[in-house]
Amino acid sequence: MDFFKDTKIDFLKWKIPAMLVSLLIIIAGLVVIWQKGLKYGVDFSGGTAIQVKFRKPVSLEAVRKALKDGGFPDSGVQGFSDPTQILVRLPQKVSSEDQIGSLSNKISEILSTRVMNETVPSGKEDLNKLTQSQIANYLQLTDPWGTKTPGTYAPEAAKIQSLKVTGTGLVPPFDQMKGVDPKVIASLQQKYYVGDVAILSVEYVGPQVGAELRGQATLAVIWSLIGLLIYVWFRFQLLWGVSAIICLAHDVLIALAFFAFTGREISLTIIAAFLTIVGYSLNDTIVIYDRVRDNLKAMRTQPLQNVINLSVNQMLGRTILTTGTVVAVVIVLYLFGGEVINDFAFAMLVGVISGAYSTIYIASALIVMYHEHFGKKKPVPAPAQVPTKTKTKAKAQKA
Repeated sequence: MDFFKDTKIDFLKWKIPAMLVSLLIIIAGLVVIWQKGLKYGVDFSGGTAIQVKFRKPVSLEAVRKALKDGGFPDSGVQGFSDPTQILVRLPQKVSSEDQIGSLSNKISEILSTRVMNETVPSGKEDLNKLTQSQIANYLQLTDPWGTKTPGTYAPEAAKIQSLKVTGTGLVPPFDQMKGVDPKVIASLQQKYYVGDVAILSVEYVGPQVGAELRGQATLAVIWSLIGLLIYVWFRFQLLWGVSAIICLAHDVLIALAFFAFTGREISLTIIAAFLTIVGYSLNDTIVIYDRVRDNLKAMRTQPLQNVINLSVNQMLGRTILTTGTVVAVVIVLYLFGGEVINDFAFAMLVGVISGAYSTIYIASALIVMYHEHFGKKKPVPAPAQVPTKTKTKAKAQKA
C-alpha cells in the first residue's frame, strides 16, 4: 500500500495513555466476572446434548425459534453437513433414564409440531421411538398372524429396524415399508404413527466433566503461552519474549472482558477462538520484532523508541492490509454467519483488532519502558575543549 510508504507517526508517544485504556478495560471485565461470573456453555457448565434427525432439511433459525417459544430459551442449535440433522444443547441436567426420556420426548414434540407442522394422532405413539425388541414384543402380544408361537415376529421387527437404519434414524412411512408383511403393518398402525422427527442420541455432560473441561481449556491456553515464550526467547531475547507473552495475555483478557460485558457464553469453540487470536497476534508481533532487529544493526546510536517507531511505520501498510482483510471477513461471519458461529466471529473480531493494537502499545511499549528505566544509560560525550595554548597561539597569529 504505497500511501503508507513514508509515514512518520510517533506511535509510542501515546504508549502510557494506551496502556491505561487497556488496563481499565481488563479491570472492568474482571469486576463484571467477579460480580456476575462468566456464562459457560453446556461443554463447561454441564447439560444435555440431543442429536435430532428430520425427514427433510430444516432451517436452524426455525428450530431455534421453536425451542425458544416451547420453553427452552437458553438452548443452542448446531447444524451438521447433513442438513436433516441438528444438535440441540440444553442447560437442563438429567441424571436418570426417566428424566432423559421425558426431556427428549418434550424436544421431539416441540420440533414435530412447531417445525415439521405434524399433527400427532390422538392416543398413538411415534414408531421411531421403539427399539427392535419393543416392536417384536408388541407384535407378539397382538399376534396379527395368530401363530401363538414365541419369537415369530423377530424377523419382521428386524426388517423394520433395517429400514430405520437405512433411513439413518427414521422409520419410513407405513406405505413405504417394503418387505414388511401387510398384517404386521396394519397391527402397528392401530397403536403407532410414523413421525418426521427422531431422537438419535442423548448425551449428558455432568458438572464434574464440565469442570475438567474448563481446567483443560485453561491449561491449553497457558501451555500455548509458555511454548510461545520459549520460541520468542530463542529467536530474539528473553525480554522480547516476556513482552510478547504479556501482549498475548492482554489480547485474551480483552476478548474475555468483552464476553463478560455482553453476557456471551464461553464454550470449547470460544477457547479455539482465543487460541487463534494468540497465534494471529504473535504473528503480527514477530513481524515487527524482525524489522526492529534489522533496523537496530544500522541505528545503534538512536534511541530504541525511535527505532521501534520507524519499524512500525515501515510495516504499517502490511499491518493495515492483513488486519483489514481479516476484519472484513470476520465482520461478514458475524453479521451473516448465523448463531452457531456468531460468538466465534465476535471473539475473533475483538481479538484481531486488539492484536494489531497490542503489538505497538503493549509488546513494543514494554520493551521501550524497560530500557528507559532499567537499561544501561549511554554516556553522553562531553563537548570538545580547545587547549589554552592553542587558543593563545591562534589569537597571536590573528593579531
